[in-house]
Amino acid sequence: MNSARQPNSPPDTLILAIDTATRSVSLALHDGQQIIAEESWLSASHHTVEVTPALQALLTRAGLHMQQVTALAVPLGPGSYTGLRIGMSLAKGIALAADPPLPLVRVPTLDIVAEAQPRTIPRLCAVMQAGRRRLNAGLYLATPTGWHAEGEPFICTWATLAGRVTAATLVAGEIDAAGRETLTASGTPVTFAPPSQNVRRAAVLAEIALRRLASGEMPDARSAAPLYLSSEPA
Repeated sequence: MNSARQPNSPPDTLILAIDTATRSVSLALHDGQQIIAEESWLSASHHTVEVTPALQALLTRAGLHMQQVTALAVPLGPGSYTGLRIGMSLAKGIALAADPPLPLVRVPTLDIVAEAQPRTIPRLCAVMQAGRRRLNAGLYLATPTGWHAEGEPFICTWATLAGRVTAATLVAGEIDAAGRETLTASGTPVTFAPPSQNVRRAAVLAEIALRRLASGEMPDARSAAPLYLSSEPA
């Protein structure tokens, strides 16, 4: 028997993932078996006016409506102050408007980047732009079950990151030309993920959320708050 959802039949599970943590914005709908719809784009800091119409268009194209959503997922942080706040506020509003309120899964932002990377190299550094030539970064180790965070995320520059990466490492995420040049010139033993793997996808966020919900987690949207990094370690 084919268990895939048939066209026009309402899904039993519908995860809405909203990622506005940086200028890289992504939305996805996942029914637990397949990605129903997804859209990602680079925003010129116009999240407020872009995200809600894009979300409505995504639902319309999929033939679904907001009342069919059964859970939501957003990045926890780090990320930009405005970006995280917009995504969290939108998801929280949708979750709390339902009766009963919907679970809202918060996933560390850099975990979304890490989840999409193949474990062909034992170490990973996930990065995203933090403004003022700084980065939010996180180090990960490959394990049989996936990437495992090695410590907490931190704020750095490309130059200070080069000093922290001393073994063969895959670098993925929001990598700019300055980062490639700095890490390459420093002789740091890194491999850069291709552009298709550097996009932070809401579909990946949704799949992380699905696993956590399947494990019995039922996160309360009322306590949802973003995580910000405020300083660079010494």
